[in-house]
This record gives sequence, C-alpha cells and structure tokens, in this order.
Amino acid sequence: MTTKPPSVPESGVKTPEPETHDPQSAFYDRTYSTQRSYKTRLATVKKLLPSTDRWELAANLLGTGARILDVGCGSGQLLKLVQPRYDELHGVDIADVNIRRARELLGESPKVIKLHVANLDTGALPYPDAYFDAVSLISVLQFVFDIFHALKEVHRVLKPGGCFVMETNNIASFGNRLRILLGRQPRTSYFDGWDGNVLHYFVVRSTRRLLQEEGFGNLKICSAGTLYPVRSLWPSLLAQNIMVQARRTQNKPRDL
Repeated sequence: MTTKPPSVPESGVKTPEPETHDPQSAFYDRTYSTQRSYKTRLATVKKLLPSTDRWELAANLLGTGARILDVGCGSGQLLKLVQPRYDELHGVDIADVNIRRARELLGESPKVIKLHVANLDTGALPYPDAYFDAVSLISVLQFVFDIFHALKEVHRVLKPGGCFVMETNNIASFGNRLRILLGRQPRTSYFDGWDGNVLHYFVVRSTRRLLQEEGFGNLKICSAGTLYPVRSLWPSLLAQNIMVQARRTQNKPRDL
C-alpha cells in the first residue's frame, strides 16, 4: 500500500502544517519560563525613602469586595495581596507557566480561587456581563494587540460602579524624554526582548481620554516607585508608570 506524499507547491517548498496551538500563548510561555530576574534597589531604597511597587499600590486602590478579576495575573502577586479582602479571586493569563506559579503562590484557601489560561487577543473573557466588583489590568495593555477590545471586555465583566485599576507605561516620563533628546532608545519594560516586547506606548493625557471614551469615569491617576507621592503630583512628567483607578460608568464603550 502506497502513501500519498505531502503536497509540494511549484516552488518546491513543502507546505507547512497548520498550527494546532496558539503561537502567541506559546511565545509568552517560553518568555516567562526563561525570564531573567533583574536586581532592584527598591528593597534598600524603601528603608530610606517613601516607595511602593505596582502590586502594593494597585492592591491599595482596589479596596474590598466580593469578587475580583486580575487580567494578566502573572504569578499571582496582586491576588495574594488582596486575598484577605475578597471572597472570590479570579485570574487569567496568556501563559500557562504563570497560572501554575499563581496556583502555587495562592496555595490552599477556603476562599474561591479560579485561575485560567486565556488570550484576550483571540476572544472574550470567559465570564458573564457585570460579574465582578473589581477588575485589575496591571502591565497588560501595552502588550495586547487591540487595546480597545481589551478595555471593552473589562467594561463588560465589571459591575456598574465597579472599581477598575490599571497600570501601563509612560513614554513621556522625564527619563524617557531625556533618552530621546540624547538619541537613545526609551526603555519602559525590564522584560527580555526589544523593550520587553512592548507593542504600545502611552502618555497620561491620551490614557485619560481613552478610558473616558471606553466608559470609565472618576479617574484617579498616580504612580508607583520611589518617592511615589511626589511622582503622583505630576505623573505626566515624573511617573515612570501610569497607574489609574476608575469606576465603570453606565455609558457603553464607543463602537469602532
């Protein structure tokens, strides 16, 4: 019995087999599995100057509630901080390795903990409308393909009046302005890759307008890092990252 040979186009190059997995998720799985750790002076500086990291600041802004979703939950750092203040903890991440680490970090708990692999670029969040009291999106928006789709999904699953906390880069920080003036590449991420594989860059004014157009109000903009109270006085210039606390309004996001 003879077997049919694989189809070969006229160029003589074998036609590749179709992808059976999500290459984007596989990329981030490899990235986070081999990610190098970067030493930081924050632990030492904290003893001398008022400092906070993004997870601590976001946890303080999220308050309390019944049910929270962390989109791009990573290794579960933020969910661990808010665990005493919420009855149900939900997290999604594009990388399976991150979900495994988050489960290990959160451990056994009498509370409901549900963690899932999900790719926000390929579909909707796996939750019904108006399901969560709070949603966080920490260092995620700069990495997704479609920022409008991502924010619409956050708006959809968040209860009216619910708390939304997000953090992203600030390309207009003083440090980045100086780098550009000196002809150097701005740096907004410490992940491996070309500027950590960042796809989008933000400034405070456009971020504020974006969130308002997508149905969020009562915006409070601040910043993490060393001397964060000072950075938050003039975040458009002094903030290395843009942290926003907002509320879902009754307005529906705009249609594109």
